[in-house]
Amino acid sequence: STVGGLVVPELYSVTNSVDPYQVSEYLGILGEQSLYGNVSVGYGGFVYVEGTARVYQSSTLKGLNPDAEDTYFYPSVAGTLLIHELGGLQDLAWMNYLKLRVNYAQVGAGTGVYRTISTYNQGTNWGSLSLFSVANTLQNPNLKSEKTNSIEAGLEAYFFESRIGFDVALYKTNSFDQIFSVPVSRATGYNSMYVNGGEMENKGIEVALHLVPVKTSDFTWNMDVNWFANRNTVVSLAEGVTSLQLMSAWDVKINAVPGQPYGTIRGSDYVWTDGKKIVGQNGYLLIDVDTLVVMGNVQ
Repeated sequence: STVGGLVVPELYSVTNSVDPYQVSEYLGILGEQSLYGNVSVGYGGFVYVEGTARVYQSSTLKGLNPDAEDTYFYPSVAGTLLIHELGGLQDLAWMNYLKLRVNYAQVGAGTGVYRTISTYNQGTNWGSLSLFSVANTLQNPNLKSEKTNSIEAGLEAYFFESRIGFDVALYKTNSFDQIFSVPVSRATGYNSMYVNGGEMENKGIEVALHLVPVKTSDFTWNMDVNWFANRNTVVSLAEGVTSLQLMSAWDVKINAVPGQPYGTIRGSDYVWTDGKKIVGQNGYLLIDVDTLVVMGNVQ
């Protein structure tokens, strides 16, 4: 291929491109290993408990720091109670199935390659001189793994030969020590640096309804409807960071702000007095360019 075509026709060479050519290469190497265990126990045909455990090691957290925490552990436990198998409930003809479930899980995560050691970017040579530059984001040798804790409880039931059923679940998930880049003073020689920090919370409810309105020997109509609602909140960011800008375009910014959902859209508002917009002498509405207000959310 060429850049802008050929200088000399039919001489198919990269160096014969009309415009200067550039070749970019990237190589990322990482090593990961883990140990996983699982145990499941049942009793009486109505109680079941299952547990898991995983030890994970990732080279992306090691870097050159001999004390780096490159190994992390995360477990889970789940319990199930089949209520329809208890005592006299087995004799209820109208109840086919009733299950209560509760589970807790923790999940760990590493990070991208080369975020704990400084690397150089190679640019286009200047004549016979090779050019290298430091990355704009400062790496952090003290990064540790991200953690997510979640808990869920649910109730599932079917009645009248499974003609009617439902599944309701409540959940809450919190993510800690998330790895992201935060802005730093450009006097340091960098635009940002990688840090652990912040907490994100998601909680909500999921509801599924199962109905069989019509069932004959020749025809069955199954109907399944589901509904869910999720509330997301940025609980905190890295120490000293009150707002993390995710995107900026024109006069609108998308941020992560503590106390607000992730992806809060902020921008300039009109100038208001006694609940009314103010019109300038030129006939246009006045805009308050000094204050950002919440206009919405990407979610």
